[in-house]
Amino acid sequence: MLTRYIVIKTGAFSNAEKEAMPKLKKLNASALKTLLAKDKARVILESRRANLYLSRSAAAADTLKAFQTLYGDRAPDLLKAVMSAPETGSVTVKYPDGSKLPIPLKGRSSIVRSLVLGGNIARSEKHPEFMMNHIKGMLADSVAKKPALAAQLAKLPAMKVPARVTNAFATKSVDGLLEFWWKNRQQLVDVVSVPPVACDKEIGIGRNRNSMAEKTGDMTESGGNTRSTTLSATGLFKNINFPLKPHLTCIRNQANRGTCEAFCLNAAVEAAVSVKYGKKVNLSEQALYKTYKLDWFPEPFYYGDGAIAILNLLHQLLTGYVFSYEADWDYNPSYARTPHDFPPNLPPYYTNSSSGYVGLACSDTNHQAAQVCYTVENKVLKEVITTTSEWVEDAAAVIDSVVSFVTGQSNGHWVENTVTSWEEVIKTSIICEYRADPNPSAGYKVTDFVPFYVPLMNWDVALSTAKCFLDNKKPIMWEFQVMHSFDNNSNGYVTNTESLTQIGASRGGHCALIAGYVGNDKLPAGAPAGEGGGYFIVKNSWGTNTGDCGYYYVPYKYVQTWTTCMIALKSITHV
Repeated sequence: MLTRYIVIKTGAFSNAEKEAMPKLKKLNASALKTLLAKDKARVILESRRANLYLSRSAAAADTLKAFQTLYGDRAPDLLKAVMSAPETGSVTVKYPDGSKLPIPLKGRSSIVRSLVLGGNIARSEKHPEFMMNHIKGMLADSVAKKPALAAQLAKLPAMKVPARVTNAFATKSVDGLLEFWWKNRQQLVDVVSVPPVACDKEIGIGRNRNSMAEKTGDMTESGGNTRSTTLSATGLFKNINFPLKPHLTCIRNQANRGTCEAFCLNAAVEAAVSVKYGKKVNLSEQALYKTYKLDWFPEPFYYGDGAIAILNLLHQLLTGYVFSYEADWDYNPSYARTPHDFPPNLPPYYTNSSSGYVGLACSDTNHQAAQVCYTVENKVLKEVITTTSEWVEDAAAVIDSVVSFVTGQSNGHWVENTVTSWEEVIKTSIICEYRADPNPSAGYKVTDFVPFYVPLMNWDVALSTAKCFLDNKKPIMWEFQVMHSFDNNSNGYVTNTESLTQIGASRGGHCALIAGYVGNDKLPAGAPAGEGGGYFIVKNSWGTNTGDCGYYYVPYKYVQTWTTCMIALKSITHV
């Protein structure tokens, strides 16, 4: 059964709202009942939005308190840096009594929310055991065909978990597992040279087949530019082989929308499909982002850009989300999209989202699901009270008349009369229906993932764990803050790591795929040393005309400093 999302607003409409609305169709009462009865209607009343924003503000305050408690003693530098960071954007709700409520959309609040979510994972009593079991299972798969190593692995202390798992025990046990891996990795790491698949040969590609004449799809470049194909001679992607390299799909481009989580998660699943099934696929970011913003978090968050990867993954598991192909719903780059603000008591809106787009559906919303808007006119009787005033001369004696004449004071009084009448008034409501459910034809779904690092955790253990996951062909979804050095890279190399005190200089959160790593001792000639001992090889979603044909080489130190969460994709399946 499909779900229809119905947004209803009644009352007066501002010029900005009228301008943002598409041409409306009229709907009578009978047609309205039919619309609401179709499938499963999920109604969002605009009158509730003020309460939703108030709730969001209260939740943000609670989150801030939790953050201060969580990081106050254990990471005071991080706490100080985050608390001093400015908010970079907000929408202000104004109430009739003149009070105002600013609702942050970016900046410190989003950082805090991500860190608290990760911090809650870190301090969970079950997390150490959770990590040990995941690493144990992964390594057991790696040594399955090597009986001698399998026997050694089974004898490690981590396999016998005490009644109460402590962080100290877990760290020691995870260290033991990782030490086993590093000791034997040379005979276990599988780096197979697989010929790359051309972008237009990926299974499920949409209308855009690397053609600049087409402005639709996840591989378009802004301004009609040609996609870069010449890798840097000193770049890591050209010179270094790593286990996931043959399994990466083509670089995508999220363009003028904050859809990085969808691109990051899709990149991970596409790589996992290649590892498990030997197929290169192109999955629909448009379908995944719409599902997150409209189906899972429809109010009030679907008006603004951005998402949180771990929440996306959790809902994928809870709902059994099945991926669609790009061909089912092409991505809309929205190069002409312009964000606007409604009057202060309403969320932002977008215009020109669909310019040049020829895909399945588009609307001037964040999720861009198909939108049809109607007006419903309801005739009601309104009581109208009219007041009339009349001067009435008093009946007076002759003397009174003389006095009145002499003094000029009228001898009478005013009489007020009220007349009640009823007028017919037309009350107008706007109803917008969203519906876009592409066929999940790809058939792939996520079955397991491992959040393994947030700033609260031990970095040395996290670094070794990340390398272990990558060696075992488990792609890593990386959420982090974009600092100036990330933008100002040279041939993909990010060569400077700002200190925590510069967190206010972040231009926002981002999500990208970590696909490989290399130590400074393995760098190609001419490559700068990576701060912290080496680099992670990152597949980004900003097109091929950024970084090294879309790839970025990020120092371990940058990842340690600016990560909000690292999540390994452990397994997928096909249904």
